[in-house]
Amino acid sequence: MLPVTGLYAGLLAIGFVWLATRVVKARRQYRVALGTSHRMVERAVRAHGNFAEYVPFALLLLALNEVNGLPDWALHVLGVVMLAGRALHAHGIGREPEDIRWRVMGMALTFLVLLAGAASLLGLSLATLLAAPPISPSVALRVRMHGPGAGTGIARLAAFLLLSEAGPVPGQAAGILLPTHRLPLGAGRGAGGVLAGLALVATDVGLLAGHGAAPLR
Repeated sequence: MLPVTGLYAGLLAIGFVWLATRVVKARRQYRVALGTSHRMVERAVRAHGNFAEYVPFALLLLALNEVNGLPDWALHVLGVVMLAGRALHAHGIGREPEDIRWRVMGMALTFLVLLAGAASLLGLSLATLLAAPPISPSVALRVRMHGPGAGTGIARLAAFLLLSEAGPVPGQAAGILLPTHRLPLGAGRGAGGVLAGLALVATDVGLLAGHGAAPLR
């Protein structure tokens, strides 16, 4: 449900129909069935067309912001400013002679809504994308790497470093045991053992994160 977006979509739809009726009225009044040979017809057409060019994208941003959790008060601010901008623009462009200040203010408010909506949506999206995937408090990790040498210690350290990037690691074990890896004889020593240990641990951590911390048996 998108009640806030629905509210402003309904109000703006009424404004869209109103502008369309102005086009019909101008065509009848100045006897221009096709095209924009009369300036007042052209003004009515451009008021309607400009509305159609900007409002759908603004409503899309409003809907996506609402879905992503932007507070209702902020959504209402965007909606009210958009309504005001569209009203000012239609008032300014529909007059002859025109006071250009009304159209400028209308477009300024429209651009403000688009930019603010885009900025807030980017912030919400980036916050979601960069957020650490949750790890259940009941989940713990025990890494058992066998083999002498530096590979064992570095692999264990890598496991905790990798998990720290994904979220807090509980202090108490809760029955989640990653598969035990036995490195080939001699692989625990030197750079080869270190790389092998890191690769195995990274695989386990990736599985843990990718499967929502489900038990691996």
